[in-house]
Amino acid sequence: MLCDKRFGTVEKNRKPLLLYGARQVGKTWLVRDFAKKNYRQCLELNFFTNEKLKQIFDTNISPDFLIMQLELLFNTKIETENTLLFLMKFKNLNEQ
Repeated sequence: MLCDKRFGTVEKNRKPLLLYGARQVGKTWLVRDFAKKNYRQCLELNFFTNEKLKQIFDTNISPDFLIMQLELLFNTKIETENTLLFLMKFKNLNEQ
């Protein structure tokens, strides 16, 4: 388990942590700082700026498929225990 004052207790390999808030209040900074302190790697998946991500998630949402596709897209190995997947602008998927 990871402990962080801002996020409370977070268990690795568990359900997603959803972070809501007004624009420009530091949400992205908080996640990046948390990832830097608790994970070896953080992949930022920005659905607003990367159309390929939308195509990947529209195809198949099984974890094994997604990890394989993300490894290919970002040309990196995803270690499930040591990689934080940071999904940004995810709510905008249906708006594009």
